Amino acid sequence: MSFLKRLLNEVEVQWKPLGDVAEIKRGTSITQKNVTPGDIPVIAGGRTPAYYHNASNRTGETIVIAGSGAYAGFVSWWDQPIFVSDAFTVKPHAELVPRYCFYWLEGMQQQLHELKSGGGVPHVYPRDVAPLQIPIPCPDNPKKSLKIQAEIVRILDAFTELTTELTTELTTELTTELTTELTTRKKQYNYYRDQLLNFKNGDVEWKALGSVTTIKTGQSVNKQIISAYPGAYPVINSGREPL
Repeated sequence: MSFLKRLLNEVEVQWKPLGDVAEIKRGTSITQKNVTPGDIPVIAGGRTPAYYHNASNRTGETIVIAGSGAYAGFVSWWDQPIFVSDAFTVKPHAELVPRYCFYWLEGMQQQLHELKSGGGVPHVYPRDVAPLQIPIPCPDNPKKSLKIQAEIVRILDAFTELTTELTTELTTELTTELTTELTTRKKQYNYYRDQLLNFKNGDVEWKALGSVTTIKTGQSVNKQIISAYPGAYPVINSGREPL
């Protein structure tokens, strides 16, 4: 807080409706059957691209808010061409640094999720987001305001990069440890299984498996038959998983 105080240097901070300082625009609906395969991410209601298209409807730095579904209200940042579908974008005006706006919206993530409305499929609408108040430092001096916003972005970008690096390192280290642990446990299991079942020093009688069990061949079935008569029972074939 002391750093922020020094950064602002007692300048005025004015809270403005997001709709007054940014353009909030709906995407263009597109279904998978209408997509032409390409490398342009189609951003809809999820946290990841729904599919990939060969054309975009947004370029440059873009803030996207998912419009419907379980993740309605989810905020994402894109710095590549994208196709915005079941979502809407927030494009800041000249007085607002785009990434500053993104970080503020990211901090409002829980509130954005709480804006969901509707019955079966929840939605978050631009009209619900537009009234949200965003802080604009030093509003009477646009140049200084943008400088302050840019400095805040610089600091948050540095923390984001550091967090990403640390997460990657921890994930790699954890994966290595878990892989080692799993390998050790498998060896341990195999060892005790063999010890418990070898009976080398025990007084046991060895019998042919067929004399103490019933070994029975299954019935032939294919995917066409399964499709014609669907049910709840798994079909075990030659693979490790049900057919």
